[in-house]
Amino acid sequence: MRNIIIEMTSFDDLVGYLTQGRDRFKRELFKGRALNHLALVIEGNLSDLAEGHYHSQALPKAIIQSRLAFSIRYRLPMFFCESRKYAERVTESLLCKFAREIEKQAKALA
Repeated sequence: MRNIIIEMTSFDDLVGYLTQGRDRFKRELFKGRALNHLALVIEGNLSDLAEGHYHSQALPKAIIQSRLAFSIRYRLPMFFCESRKYAERVTESLLCKFAREIEKQAKALA
């Protein structure tokens, strides 16, 4: 069984998830509720998303509001990172922190 999924994605993919891929994204997030942790690491700054720096006709305000709704509804943290290198470091750090929490829980049960 998987306990954690962290997906690195681009602005354009995120906008796609929140617009034309919305139903599929919701199904995947619903399945993700069985996981201990689910997160998105997005390559780009939140301010760029708010200013519409992506390839879609979707309004920035609608994208931001959808992002906020999904983060609450599906307990989905979204980490915005200004570069791929930083996104990779954030992903690695999240995985390490998750592993440490599992170790703590295992020691507490022993």
